[in-house]
Amino acid sequence: MTRPSSPQDPDAAFGRLRDEVSLRAGGAPPQVIGVTSPRRGAGRTTVTLGLGRAFARAAVEPVLLVDMDLRAPALHLALERPLGRGVSDLLRGDADVDGAIQKVEAGLWLLSAGTRAADSAMLMTAPHLASLLTSLRGHVGTIVIDAPPMESGTEAHTLAAACESVLLVVRADRTLARDARGATAALLAAGANVTGVVLNDLRRMKGALTPTFVLPPQRVGQDSIRSA
Repeated sequence: MTRPSSPQDPDAAFGRLRDEVSLRAGGAPPQVIGVTSPRRGAGRTTVTLGLGRAFARAAVEPVLLVDMDLRAPALHLALERPLGRGVSDLLRGDADVDGAIQKVEAGLWLLSAGTRAADSAMLMTAPHLASLLTSLRGHVGTIVIDAPPMESGTEAHTLAAACESVLLVVRADRTLARDARGATAALLAAGANVTGVVLNDLRRMKGALTPTFVLPPQRVGQDSIRSA
């Protein structure tokens, strides 16, 4: 288990998370990493952004953040970028990758969710996702995806199975243990490679938050998560 860093040093904490993900993949980072959660509100977008920046600091090739939560996109807001053309437009064939990618920081690119999609489940089928991810792999070194929460249903399961590595974000004292166990079981049933569980907002003392770190999947539901 990765030890938490100082609460005042989130960059170091996400660097440790990056190293843990790479270590569990055999030393080299997986090219496509999905970040999901049992339900909304666990901090998926924060983890996606922090992890992406950590990979960008250590990478030679660009790192691409991809917002695939088509129902409630948030990455573009966190980065103060326009929604613009993005994933939904690419899946429909209404845009090309080069025209949709936004360069936001040194070594860090963004592919937003794109035009709002009421038909997200129909767009995010396995063949469509496989084709899109194949195209994106040719443009960047590492892809970190802000995936829909598992409560979203079919699209969350399909996307998780298409990633090389999946992190499940749970929030201390907020995520129910039964939800964390259920999400983990659903990921494994979908054929996802669950690298670990990211415990977010673990309080060491009143008023101080430890940074994010990783738990092995088998520890999901222990007393660091709200019991129910």
